[in-house]
Amino acid sequence: MRRREVGGQLSVGRAWIPLVWGVFLLFLVGCESLSLPAPEAQADRPPTVIITRPPSGVRVPAGQVVEIQSTATDDRGVVRVELQANGQPVRADSPPEQLPQLSYTVVQRWRPQAPGEVVIKVIAYDTAGQASPPAAITVEVVGPAAKPTSTAAPRETTFPATFTPTPSPTVVSEVVSGTVTVGALNVRAGPGTAFAVVERLRQGDTVVALARTQRGDWVQVRLPDGRTGWVSARYLKWSQDLTTLPLWQPGQ
Repeated sequence: MRRREVGGQLSVGRAWIPLVWGVFLLFLVGCESLSLPAPEAQADRPPTVIITRPPSGVRVPAGQVVEIQSTATDDRGVVRVELQANGQPVRADSPPEQLPQLSYTVVQRWRPQAPGEVVIKVIAYDTAGQASPPAAITVEVVGPAAKPTSTAAPRETTFPATFTPTPSPTVVSEVVSGTVTVGALNVRAGPGTAFAVVERLRQGDTVVALARTQRGDWVQVRLPDGRTGWVSARYLKWSQDLTTLPLWQPGQ
């Protein structure tokens, strides 16, 4: 009888061995997982930019406007693209309404004044203020030095060459006013995003409308300080129909 009891106790003891080993292995696996290093966060990379035209080495006459087209990309968004000529800033452009874009293509105009070799650089900036490695081309300016030109804003290029404005009243019977409906709105030197920003309005600001483009998407306005500029019509609430405004003619 005692042998049976001893044998039974041995059997029960042996049955616990696999269970103990299983708990021990789970403990080792848990310790191993705790000892693994946490994955490192990827560093924010600066934007990249390429010049798509003109090709490097192009020859242009002094005084002729050169269009430099570039495309900038960034994983968080491009906010500004700067153009330099021989290290001197020429202009800076931002996406429409200052909204960051993952890919931003822009055409920037530059007018060389004197003959010689010029290094053109384009630099893009992201939302964190990081600058891209500059994209560069060489432009050979030929011919005599250009005569000084006026600083008037360039003509709008979105209209066809055969554009003929339809008759419209030159005097507005009632003042057409517009109230900004967005947080911030750029006022530009001409009717289009290619023109320089001359002022920035805030939500609730009011302006007086002076003229409109044929499509009615851009409106010339008078600012509270008396200056004039252009705004995108869809970001304001107008006091009356914009068709009562005179049509703007390219060259005005």
